[in-house]
Amino acid sequence: MELKKQRKKIIFFVDQFIMGGVEKVAMVLLPKLAQYYDVILLVQKKVTDSYFLNFFNEKHIQLISLNDDRPKSFWKKKWRSIVGKRLVKMRCIKILKSADLIVDYKSMFALNFIKSLQIPKIAFFHGSFPLFQDWECVRNVKCYDKLVCLSESFKKDFIKTYPELQNKIEFIYNPVDVPEVRKKSKNCFVKIKTPYFVAIQRLQEDKDVATIIEAFNLFCIKNKDTYLYIVGDGSDREKLTKFAQNNSRIILTGQIDDSYHIIKSAEALILSSTEKIGEGLPTVLIEAQALGTLAVSSDVKSGPAEILLNGKAGILFKTHNAKELSKVMDDIISGKIDKKPLILCATENLKRFDKEIIIPQIINLIEQTLKEK
Repeated sequence: MELKKQRKKIIFFVDQFIMGGVEKVAMVLLPKLAQYYDVILLVQKKVTDSYFLNFFNEKHIQLISLNDDRPKSFWKKKWRSIVGKRLVKMRCIKILKSADLIVDYKSMFALNFIKSLQIPKIAFFHGSFPLFQDWECVRNVKCYDKLVCLSESFKKDFIKTYPELQNKIEFIYNPVDVPEVRKKSKNCFVKIKTPYFVAIQRLQEDKDVATIIEAFNLFCIKNKDTYLYIVGDGSDREKLTKFAQNNSRIILTGQIDDSYHIIKSAEALILSSTEKIGEGLPTVLIEAQALGTLAVSSDVKSGPAEILLNGKAGILFKTHNAKELSKVMDDIISGKIDKKPLILCATENLKRFDKEIIIPQIINLIEQTLKEK
């Protein structure tokens, strides 16, 4: 795609940049957009991870962090509480005013910063529709030209609930670089004991890793030679470690930046989330499909059922139901579940997430938004 117009400056605004589905997608999207636009990634919290710093440096994408490290002394903390936040806000507004387009890319947290700016604005909402309602995000939508949701089911729920705002909503899947995922799966960083299941997610309450651990403990009553690898980090890591410590076959690896090799050889990848929080379009399920691994997910709104084609391209289990998930694990290991047709269906339907299809849709939306302004 060639854009012959003068290059526009697009600022992607996020609260933080940590290893997760949103960040993985941004690392696919932003380098491609940088071929056509001047792209800046503006992050509220300081980015210190060398993995990200090196990536954006290599891709020639400017990364700006608004906040430095948290002050340690009492007086610096006092100064930050009185003056610092205001200065950060002023700096943020100054940077955003230089943009031709602002993309609020994560959670619409930036509303108070950009509400009054007469600049075209697009917001991406990466969560589920129940979460959108719980956060009362609809009150923020009016200041954006477009709201991008990640699943067709989200868009349908949005229009049904807020018909007067249907001109604001756009549905675009997240772009996934399938060839790159397959290429990186050849790099082995961790020695794995087989056979095993794997869960790759943040160790926080909204991800409900406890249900996976409970299900695996039930599974282990009859199955003595299978392992569970839990890849990720978060505020609940210590609690989950204690919960799992009586089972030596549950291994919490911590954060691994490129864990594709672990997904590739697993009996299945398992994702479990809470019903209240749900999921947007969990990238890890798509990555499992790209690697020919069976994907298993709790049936929460909005994206898992859409990715797994309502059970034709993966397995859905009832939220918080450890007993049902344990049976799914047992049926996978025993061969009662024939994985081949599920994996084949997933592979045949991967094209809908292809970055070469999705990114042009995002570019078209950007061009349309700029034109309308």
